[in-house]
Amino acid sequence: MTQRARRRHRRSSKKRSKILLGLGVIAAFVAIGILSVGIWALDVAAEAPPIDELKPIDKGENSEIFAADGTRLGFIRSDESRTPVPLSDIPETMQQATVAIEDERFYEHSGVDVNAIFRAAVENIEEGEVVQGGSTITQQLVRNLYIADPQRDIERKIVEAKLAEELEQERSKQWSSSST
Repeated sequence: MTQRARRRHRRSSKKRSKILLGLGVIAAFVAIGILSVGIWALDVAAEAPPIDELKPIDKGENSEIFAADGTRLGFIRSDESRTPVPLSDIPETMQQATVAIEDERFYEHSGVDVNAIFRAAVENIEEGEVVQGGSTITQQLVRNLYIADPQRDIERKIVEAKLAEELEQERSKQWSSSST
């Protein structure tokens, strides 16, 4: 190898090592960022109370007022119009359709569907706004039963995910789908 070839080789290897060093620094910053977000998420989840300590929120129902002779006098409206319907009164096909529409992988996950979260995140990033949600039926149930004033933020979603996983450890899928 000539002296000129050796110099060229040294220069190109110096450039390569600078590029590799730059990539290494970028990778280290990315790893630190991911680790920081992970630790923050674990901290938020740890601050949430265990599900067995929570009481369902009473969102109320409409009340009927009756006279002494049994005739209905009227209603007292709740903030939300709700009429509980026993699961046995809902046709099986309606139950299956609801699960299929709301959470197609309901029977495959343990309260949180990571695939749905990533799908929704990609869709939302592509659209530049929130157009998709990644919540499971169990997360929706937790939000409706235990979170009094749900805010649309990541911290609420982390707490929802933690509580949904705890709920699915304590209850059956049939209980979760019949309570929504």
